[in-house]
Amino acid sequence: FDTSNLDPEMAEEVSALCTNHSKFLENMAKLKVADLIQPLREVAHDDPNMAYQLWVLVFTIMWATLQKDEQESIAKAMILLLSREYHQKQQWQRPNVVQALLEGILFSEPQIKIPAELMKFLGKTYNVCHIAIPLLEHHMSRNLLKDSRGFHALAELYRHLSEEDLLAGLWRADDAILQWLPQNLYPKPSIERPASLRHTAASQCEETRAGVAYMQHGMWPCAQELFYKAVAKKGVNQGNTSNTSIGREEMCLWEEQWIDSCRQMNQWDVLDEFAKGLEHVNLQVECMWRSGHWGPLRDQVLPRAQAEETDRMYVIKSYIALTHTALTHEGLNSEGYPQDCLHLWEQGMQVALKKWWQLPELGVDPHLHMLHGLQVLVELRESGHLLRDLIVASRHINSPEFTPISLKDIEIKLDQKMEVWRLRLPNEWDGLPLWSEILQWRHHMYNFIIKTFDKCEASNPHLHQLGYREKAWSVNKFAAVARRQGVPDTCITILTKMYNYSRIEVQEAFAKVREQAKAYLSLQGEALAGLNLVNTTNLEYLPQKNMLNTAEIFRLKGLLLAKLNNPDNANQAFSSALQLCKGALPACWISWGAHCEERYQKEKGNGGNSMQSVVWLENMMTCYMMALRSGVPAARALVPRTLSLLSFETATSPSSSSSPAAAGDSASQPVTHRVWDRLAEAVPVSVWLMYIPQLLLSLQRPEAPLVQKILCAVAAAFPQALYCWLRTFLLERRDPNYGRGAPRPGEPGGEGGAPGGVTVPSTVMAFDAAKEVMEYLRQNHSNLAAEMEVLLTEVGSRFMPSPEERLLAVVHALLHRFYKYPTATTAAVPANLQRELAGVCRACFSNDTVAKHADFVKEYKAEFQEGLDPETKDFPNTLEKLTSKLKEWRTRLQNNVEDRLAAVLLLEDESRTLRDFRPLDVELPGQYFTNSDTHPETHVKLSFLGADVHIVRRHGSSHRRICMVGSDGQEQLYLVQTSLTPAARSDERMIQLMRHLNRLLLKNMQSRRRHLLFHTPVVLPVWPQVRLLEEETTYSTYGEAYDMYHARHGREADVPINFFKESLNKAFLSDMPPQKVWDLRLSTYRDIITSNYVIDTIFKHFMIKILPTENLWVFKKQFLAQMALSSFTSAIFHIGGRQPQKILFAKNSGKVLQVDFHPMYDAQGNLEAPEAVPFRLTRNLQSFFTPFGIEGSFVACMGATAQAFSQQHSPLEHHLTMFFRDELMTWPWRRQGSNGQPSPRRPELVVMVQNNVAEVLRKVNELKPEAPSNPNAELRKRAVQEGVLNLVESALNPRNICRMEPTWHPWF
Repeated sequence: FDTSNLDPEMAEEVSALCTNHSKFLENMAKLKVADLIQPLREVAHDDPNMAYQLWVLVFTIMWATLQKDEQESIAKAMILLLSREYHQKQQWQRPNVVQALLEGILFSEPQIKIPAELMKFLGKTYNVCHIAIPLLEHHMSRNLLKDSRGFHALAELYRHLSEEDLLAGLWRADDAILQWLPQNLYPKPSIERPASLRHTAASQCEETRAGVAYMQHGMWPCAQELFYKAVAKKGVNQGNTSNTSIGREEMCLWEEQWIDSCRQMNQWDVLDEFAKGLEHVNLQVECMWRSGHWGPLRDQVLPRAQAEETDRMYVIKSYIALTHTALTHEGLNSEGYPQDCLHLWEQGMQVALKKWWQLPELGVDPHLHMLHGLQVLVELRESGHLLRDLIVASRHINSPEFTPISLKDIEIKLDQKMEVWRLRLPNEWDGLPLWSEILQWRHHMYNFIIKTFDKCEASNPHLHQLGYREKAWSVNKFAAVARRQGVPDTCITILTKMYNYSRIEVQEAFAKVREQAKAYLSLQGEALAGLNLVNTTNLEYLPQKNMLNTAEIFRLKGLLLAKLNNPDNANQAFSSALQLCKGALPACWISWGAHCEERYQKEKGNGGNSMQSVVWLENMMTCYMMALRSGVPAARALVPRTLSLLSFETATSPSSSSSPAAAGDSASQPVTHRVWDRLAEAVPVSVWLMYIPQLLLSLQRPEAPLVQKILCAVAAAFPQALYCWLRTFLLERRDPNYGRGAPRPGEPGGEGGAPGGVTVPSTVMAFDAAKEVMEYLRQNHSNLAAEMEVLLTEVGSRFMPSPEERLLAVVHALLHRFYKYPTATTAAVPANLQRELAGVCRACFSNDTVAKHADFVKEYKAEFQEGLDPETKDFPNTLEKLTSKLKEWRTRLQNNVEDRLAAVLLLEDESRTLRDFRPLDVELPGQYFTNSDTHPETHVKLSFLGADVHIVRRHGSSHRRICMVGSDGQEQLYLVQTSLTPAARSDERMIQLMRHLNRLLLKNMQSRRRHLLFHTPVVLPVWPQVRLLEEETTYSTYGEAYDMYHARHGREADVPINFFKESLNKAFLSDMPPQKVWDLRLSTYRDIITSNYVIDTIFKHFMIKILPTENLWVFKKQFLAQMALSSFTSAIFHIGGRQPQKILFAKNSGKVLQVDFHPMYDAQGNLEAPEAVPFRLTRNLQSFFTPFGIEGSFVACMGATAQAFSQQHSPLEHHLTMFFRDELMTWPWRRQGSNGQPSPRRPELVVMVQNNVAEVLRKVNELKPEAPSNPNAELRKRAVQEGVLNLVESALNPRNICRMEPTWHPWF
């Protein structure tokens, strides 16, 4: 290194530095592999996690370098190693050797085939279920379920993890696997099933498939009847050779499922008879302790039980020991506690804790049953203490020196214990067997309490009544849970059989009558029995000061009369109920309103807008508004119904004296407007917070004056909930292009400007009304308005993409557009595409861009326009050449953007105003999306914005991500989305609709237990073209895995698209019949698959590399449920365009966010279904979910969602009505003409909304699992889940998939 040009001191330092570096390089060159191995050994010896990861990495690399014979020899040794007993020394260690060995095998290719029985044992013993299951699934999928041992091992591991849906999919996956095979195995369109695959472990029996589906969806009575008939049919036809296909495993499944259905319906008496008849000892033990036959259970049955010493068996033995002590007062230790029970309890707790430790660390379902078992053990210990107190109390009572004061301490303890037991209950969506386990044992304890204090009626009435009161309360609670879970027969049985005492308190007697009446309402043909029950109830015993209970009886009577088609008496019963409670019962207003609505629809259907129908309409609106005044959650669900009545019901008539509405209002107004005007002011303002976008759009309709008052009330009480939406609403209507094309950002709302557009009258009216609301808000909350204005103005103007980033996004969009265009690649560029390109060249290098970004224009303008402007001489003459030119520009711009622009910007460089922004009144967004009262004084305030601004780049687009820090220290990330299209509001409406639908999912047992909820991030509009979207750092796109796969193989991700387009050239250049075109598309699609351009495990390998195996198991389950929800929504709303880059998911949680997720409409305003598949379920998703996951969990999640949406009294129809009203009012009607057309008039809008709502409801009903209407009809395989299975089959059909556009990437 020449140092002559440096000063001496500097030259000496540089020389020394170079000398040291030279020595370092010489030493590094002398290193050997052993020099690396020794430090790795030391690190691995000290850190077991490092040793674990090192083994997985090294084994996978080593395995790929071995020859086939070497792999076979190592596989034999590996199986032998895994089967060694000495591994049990590490059974309780995490991580352990077995986990490391199996994970290395999981990541190797080809995988070692380990015996199924060994996999099952290792999975359950060493906490490797999350590794053993993928290994078995891979083997079973490749071998088409021919291995019955693998089938049973996989089924056992599914049971161990409580994966009931996957287990059901395993039983029913046989037909589906053939469809999901890689197409290169069977390239022919029509495939004859190989004879060797016709008999497999999975079921081909119609009864099994239908019965398992019934069990999946909680249809216990149907399942019970079906399995009973199947067993009986098998018994009758036992000698028939045609039934030999039904094996012993299937018969055992029928019996097991029948027993489970009896458990779910609490039919323990039926199970007891069954167990005695077959000498099913273990089942007999379960039944006998519930019925209280302790002597025979202890002496005769339990000694014959051949069960392992599980925590469950220790619990039953403890029950026996406790009851024996309670009856004999023997076996107490020095502290008065039952000695035998204490010993058994300790053993049971040890077994339970060991079982807990053997479960995976992540996940929910496998731990729920263990948590329930631990609760049983806790209550068992508490029961011992309770029994000790009862024995002491019994001695006091039988003592000659007994006084009531001596029981005071015991009374306090018992009251506290009973209060704890009332609060500590299972969740209402937990199965009835869990409830029965807890409450049935408590009933035995309540019996002991009743027996102990039977003589204290005069001396201590409270203790005398304690047992009766608690037992009656628990019975009523149990019955209510059974009714809510859809088994009203079980509810009635519980109420009539579980409480065996004649003494009962008045309040509990009322609760019993109420639950019985509600159960009769849910049963077909039992309304008369319910009415007789209500009529024979003696109301004199109910409290006369508070008439709510009496009013509830009359409300139930009204419902029963209405079901019996006696509307006049039902109407009178509702009226009497409200008179008794003086209108203080919201449920009565809701029920009366529903009754009035039913009468209104009937009258309207018969006589149009007759006088009588108007009366019922007014009554209905009055009842709903009165219910809203209570503000309870059940009443809040009526908001969309009242808003739809306000918008669409225009009947006018003077107020009738027979209605509950007051007379004297003007007859010129619609009755709904008149009722709203009179009653809306008394409704709590928080009721309207979830419907602010709907209220704002109502300003464009005749109800604007009424809605404006509500918005002013919201502005006064909850200004931040309204401000952003109101501001954007004003800015949109100030723009003269509103309704024609894309709006542009405007100035802060509420000041000046003349609105214009195609809907001038309604837009002017809406703008003026909204402006008044904004002025009112600013007058009452001037500081908040000023702070919000600063925040939104800075966010909307300071975080725009750079010109290079915008140009890159434009090039990506043009490529996408050209790939979709239906023409040959060798054809000339179509005229409309040339016009589009000319417009892009002018827009990207406009005068404004030239003035602001001179360097950008100097670098790109001339070359870009020279190659892509249609008016230049060098413009490509074919679409193929133009596409190649665009791809060159995409590569160049992408490299420039990544190299020149930093991934993280500083807030102080982007906006000094926001850097110093310290608001006082601004809250963190998203705190008003609740279904209850909200209190702004408790909300988290915005403290400041984070110092770093990250740039998020996805598939050609670039957005800034900012961080908002709250007063409690929490951080919220938001993506600043710019250049939004007019359809952006549709995205926001879909997210809002999903937020409402989540409440329906939470109310349904089947969707709740599967944890089905839409992911609804917070969306905050800033300008018409700018909004904030809640973001997570772990977000990735489905298309990212595809791009990374092609980048790793050194080719463009567009190669399959080019191949597909080039293969279809002959279809475009010749007059080919449509059928031959489809055949050509199908053969091209299969050619792409067989050529290994795109393999079916890209996404699977992508997730394996970024997530640990245990996290991957949980992620896959959540991701599958989220994709099922998205697919269900796509199917019922006919939403398409699910390209891989539009599917966002969180890698840490599996939450899915669909981009540009909104329905499309045709020229008549009806839902449009332009795609051949109902949703995306392509090869890589199939491989990741596995056939068992699709046939089991995916189908079940879609069916459960349909069940939740179609349950009785669901407000889905009203939410859809408001959704489509807003959609069709604001949808860009540009498809009908180049200049746009005004929004539809009211009669047209009503018809469009009704048609679209009817279409969505029809699809939901098609997808809902249902029992056959004729139980004696021949059962078909898909009778229960036919709608969902047909959709899944359509989404998987290659003939449908190949019809999709190449930009949809159907091969991925």
